[in-house]
Amino acid sequence: MDRLALMKLFVDICERGSMAAVARQRGQSPSLVTQALQKLEQQVGAKLIVRTTRAMHLTAEGEQFRDDSERILAEYDKALERISGTGSLSGTIRLTATNDFGRTHLPRLIDQFLIQHPEVKFELVLSDGVLDLVDERFDLAIRHGPMADPSLTSRRLVSTHRVVCAAPAYWQDAGRPQHPSELSSHQCMVLARPGAPQNHWEFQEAGQVFSVTVAGNRMASDGGALREWAIAGAGVIFKSMVDVAEDIEVGRLEVVLNDYRIPEVNLYAVFPEGRYASRRISTFIEFLHDKLGSEREASHCQSRASSSRA
Repeated sequence: MDRLALMKLFVDICERGSMAAVARQRGQSPSLVTQALQKLEQQVGAKLIVRTTRAMHLTAEGEQFRDDSERILAEYDKALERISGTGSLSGTIRLTATNDFGRTHLPRLIDQFLIQHPEVKFELVLSDGVLDLVDERFDLAIRHGPMADPSLTSRRLVSTHRVVCAAPAYWQDAGRPQHPSELSSHQCMVLARPGAPQNHWEFQEAGQVFSVTVAGNRMASDGGALREWAIAGAGVIFKSMVDVAEDIEVGRLEVVLNDYRIPEVNLYAVFPEGRYASRRISTFIEFLHDKLGSEREASHCQSRASSSRA
């Protein structure tokens, strides 16, 4: 292997946490991967990985060499892309998104992207927590704004809004609130985050933003679970229109209090500084922007129609 190939092998080992897994992925024997790592350590002049019977750990030199290798490989990829800017895209996009958006939209969007760019690979991690993109080696995250981390760069994908919604059967039994303050008498289901449950729902009236504290008998760390409970008639949720547009369109959920909603809650593609320069990342971000943007007006129309029926 040449030096770049050895660097790539080392980065793969770091990402997968196992030389055996890398060997399987590459269709090589574990001994060949071990020999390649030993050759790299000889060239570097330092031990990069310490292995035990249960796990492997990077040494301090290994962590530094991993970071340098990722930077060098990224620059190499960018150099190739600049020269062959119209060539096919390849490589892996490691992506994280919320559970609901990830299940509802990303499989379809990734499938469509792969039809156009079949040599690209995806690693998708779904979580409603705010994951550290740098420490966990993500290329990209899909998050709702506002963005709070100044070390990250963002690209707005679409402007959307949150809606108060529940199953029609729930509203029929519990009554439809006419003002956000009336939500205190409803079963409101909230997203649980460590130390910060999202039980303060923001609204707008006469140009002023205010919040309502809600409560209910269900809380979950997975927005998808809240959505399923709402569809089953268990209570009220406060969700991005992007996540529930289809449910509203077919009548599984019904929106109320649209006159009091905050105008925009943007959806962003968020990435560590420098990652957007990769052509496969930038192409995928622009693809998401175009696809989600084209659905925006339809979502607004669905929300207005549901509100008028209420």
